[in-house]
Amino acid sequence: MGVYGGKFAIVDAANTVRQWSISETSTQPKGVASNSQLGTFRRKGVHSWQGTYQGYGATPIRMPGEQFHFKGYTAPTSNVAGTTGLTYDGQAFVSAVTINWDWKTAQIISHTVNFMGHLALTPQAAVPVLDNAVIDDPTTIGTKITWDKATPTAVQQLEALTTAQLTLSSIIVPYVNSDTVINGTCWRGCVSGPIDWTLSMQQETESRLKATDLVLDDIVQLKLFVDATKFWELQFGIVRDCTGITANRETGAVIARTQNVDMMAHNGATMGKVNRPDGTTWWPAVPVGLLQQQPVIKA
Repeated sequence: MGVYGGKFAIVDAANTVRQWSISETSTQPKGVASNSQLGTFRRKGVHSWQGTYQGYGATPIRMPGEQFHFKGYTAPTSNVAGTTGLTYDGQAFVSAVTINWDWKTAQIISHTVNFMGHLALTPQAAVPVLDNAVIDDPTTIGTKITWDKATPTAVQQLEALTTAQLTLSSIIVPYVNSDTVINGTCWRGCVSGPIDWTLSMQQETESRLKATDLVLDDIVQLKLFVDATKFWELQFGIVRDCTGITANRETGAVIARTQNVDMMAHNGATMGKVNRPDGTTWWPAVPVGLLQQQPVIKA
């Protein structure tokens, strides 16, 4: 009986991974007919798979809309690190990436990557690709979030933050046709679609009267710091809501609120952008060998 723990688990090309998981499904057609004696019958269906992995660090290697080669190593058959073990192998598209800040408990900044499988998933015996020797473990202590109007006026720092989650996403469009049959099994394929992002921030404050407060429907630009100098830069966002304001006389709990900001691709004729903490632009991306012309957008 082969029972293995996950202590040697690795995702190929991902750094400082905490855990990963995948699931595989067959969507089986079913029927009831005049000669099935009221019983339901089923045939083999379309296979699909999806997964997620979590890691420490504020800058995931994989980003939404990206196609990548997923290799999820489970455990060495010999129980000796770095040797051959069961690996799940297949192409996939990243559907969403979430970066998490937690000032309340001073957690290490971490991220989650969600993906959808593209065509076949293959279990096989393989040797793992070892992780980067440098641990990526940024602290939330000393980090901050600043914002300004889309047309700059004065940079403001959000006060009393407890948590923040930046979710970058891409619509992943599934397809199945006569060409997605591989070795007698019909698989779901995928292509990537439009980009989006959302930002959710919780603050232990009830203020709605300060210049540091976001105002609903305002178009803003933000910087989400991952250390003293590096940050995710978001241009532009539109303030969607301010929720969860609760004053509890019975418990005296600290009054808090959650503010949500969603992607706004432009501010009038000016296109926005998403910059990674290393300063590179993730969106809009320039196709290789092509010049990207900035469209003229009316406000």
